[in-house]
Amino acid sequence: ARSSSSSSSLLDILIVPGGMGTRTLRFDKPTLEFIRHQAPRVHILASVCTGSMLLAASGVLPSGTTITTHWKTVETLREWHPTLIVDKEHSVVKNENSTLYCSAGISAGIDMCFRLVTDLFGETVARE
Repeated sequence: ARSSSSSSSLLDILIVPGGMGTRTLRFDKPTLEFIRHQAPRVHILASVCTGSMLLAASGVLPSGTTITTHWKTVETLREWHPTLIVDKEHSVVKNENSTLYCSAGISAGIDMCFRLVTDLFGETVARE
């Protein structure tokens, strides 16, 4: 379902999913505008897999930001957004002094969510 940025309720966390659709959505103005509108308002911004391509395409990531993506798209993301640091060594990246989380692939998204829950609520809650 689509939602315009003006009709969206306030979000605490925005997790941008990846997948094959990101190749075309990186040119989709409503999608990119939604991300641009929400990113400065959310407490945590995250991406799973190639969702980092949408974060990059939306322009919400400052130059020098470290992100990750699916291993098959690391070089493509580096080519499309050379001012970003694309980490291919870690499956989960959290920028220190930031609330940005990225996971390398779909299953790494689970690890990212455990990290996020741990950071928000502590290890005891994450283990439950």
